[in-house]
Amino acid sequence: MNARFLLSLACMLPLFATNSFAQYINNQSTAAQSATAWITGEYRTNTAFRLTRDGANFIQTGFIMRNAAQDKGVNLQLTGDAVPGLGIWIVSSAGIWNERMRITESGNVGIGTTSPAFPLHISNNTINGVTVQNTGSPSPDAGSFFRAYSTGLPFATGQRFGGLIFGNNPSGSTSYYTAAKIEANAGSSWTEGSSHPSYMTFFTTSIGAVAATEKIRITPSGNVGIGTTITGEYKLAVEGTIGARKMKVTQAAWADFVFRPDYKLPTLQEVEQFVNEHQHLPDVPSEKEVAENGLDLGEMNKKLLQKVEELTLYLIQQQKLNEAQSKRIAALEEVIKNIKSK
Repeated sequence: MNARFLLSLACMLPLFATNSFAQYINNQSTAAQSATAWITGEYRTNTAFRLTRDGANFIQTGFIMRNAAQDKGVNLQLTGDAVPGLGIWIVSSAGIWNERMRITESGNVGIGTTSPAFPLHISNNTINGVTVQNTGSPSPDAGSFFRAYSTGLPFATGQRFGGLIFGNNPSGSTSYYTAAKIEANAGSSWTEGSSHPSYMTFFTTSIGAVAATEKIRITPSGNVGIGTTITGEYKLAVEGTIGARKMKVTQAAWADFVFRPDYKLPTLQEVEQFVNEHQHLPDVPSEKEVAENGLDLGEMNKKLLQKVEELTLYLIQQQKLNEAQSKRIAALEEVIKNIKSK
């Protein structure tokens, strides 16, 4: 170590000494300042810039950035000693420092909470919630999305990609109770780039229960199951009773063919013979068929209308027969009257 280096080092020591006077770097004026070291311009280092706390005063261990009036600012602060973290404090309009964000030692990030229990934990006491906004104009290729991805390819049905959980954290405790949730699951094993089947499930918690159970499922084919996970070939499968004020069923054909001239109306004798043999009307499903295959409402209404129209034709026939018989009776009565008058 040569003499010139030692002399240079000796000249620099007062710059970093701790005393009651501020140190001015980059040709600062000698006017009194509130900082121990006052730097104008950019500070660069190839090593670490170290800040060590003084006693238990954590708020002094960090970076404080203020405006010119010194009434607004941001503080990046060490939040602990045995379990360190990073807190971001902001001065409110009332001039009070409030911690708005914290990063814990485990890497959890808290916004509105100083004890985040999840990788990203957002807490507030308003109804505003979390907003994701796309600043572009609406279009088929634009929009805001909440994305939840998993790593790797699913290799079995039911493996979860992610979802949304709604619940309660009583009194700010460490217990989190699920009230309802939405999940996305693999419909089967995936083949990258060619087959990515999936299904959605919706869970709610029943009265008297503490665990959410699946109530609705949308299958890979788009079928919807309510109260059942098996939809079969049906677009909507419901396990239970459906209540509705009105229901519309579309049909490609209707039973008006009964009134066409070429329709062969069975005789009542033929109907009687069929009923005695099969115990149900012709063209109407039997009890066994309904029990095994269910009932097509649209098709059944068409068959019932067919029977009503056939009954109408039978009544028309009967009316014509009655009218003919009435005429014959009236003629006979006239003959008898003439005989008695002679």
